[in-house]
Amino acid sequence: NMSQDGIPKKSSFGNNFSNFWFWFETGIKLQDTQSGYRLYPLNKIPKKYFTPKFEFEIEVIVRSAWKNIPVKNVPVKVLYDPAERVSHFRPFRDFTRISILNTILVIITLTYIKPRNFIINFRKKSFRKFIQEDVLESDGSNRTKAVSIALGVFIGLSPVWGLQTFLAISLSVVFKLNKVLTFLSSNISFPPFIPFIIAASLFIGAPFVDGNTNFFTHELDFELVKNHLLQYIIGSMILATTVSAAFGVGFYLFLNKLNPENG
Repeated sequence: NMSQDGIPKKSSFGNNFSNFWFWFETGIKLQDTQSGYRLYPLNKIPKKYFTPKFEFEIEVIVRSAWKNIPVKNVPVKVLYDPAERVSHFRPFRDFTRISILNTILVIITLTYIKPRNFIINFRKKSFRKFIQEDVLESDGSNRTKAVSIALGVFIGLSPVWGLQTFLAISLSVVFKLNKVLTFLSSNISFPPFIPFIIAASLFIGAPFVDGNTNFFTHELDFELVKNHLLQYIIGSMILATTVSAAFGVGFYLFLNKLNPENG
């Protein structure tokens, strides 16, 4: 019980700090993530670890939670006897190591874990169930849903290849939008459409750069984009802005027609 009298302020602060980052990295709320009094299911938890000292206590429960292994608190009482209190915690060195570990875990959470969990949950739904739950009955007004779609289209057409999923989910969380709609609409740049997106971007960007901008005699691939990078970036940003605005307005009108009370 870390809220009882007699708990050192440093321990209380460190525990709250650790609890917050564990929640951010796993979505699980615990009262004490620093307790060393633990039971591990050795046949289920990860076999290899990268940290040997105090930070191991964080790594093991975070990575276990990522594997869907239940991580729970069991109420126990803690006695901090001033006469026998001994700590091997090195404030500067160990806090730095824990901070570095949490930085790495947060990066993994945002770039891999959250997109992975999102895709797994999404694949469990049928198309009809998706339309019913995530479009028509999902939280948020019609305007929020339309903005979610517009953001996804903008990301999908922007020159951020390889980062679409990360940006779609992260930005939708930051702006409190519909993650499913943003993620789906960001896939407007799926492979069959890529040559058309490249061609449209280069065509739109041509008037804004000097030199030979005739690309119709070239094969539409990433080599062409590299040789006309500025032209492509300018064109793709204009294309992304225009098309995303059109999608946003169009879906807003469409959703208002289906459910005018949710405008």
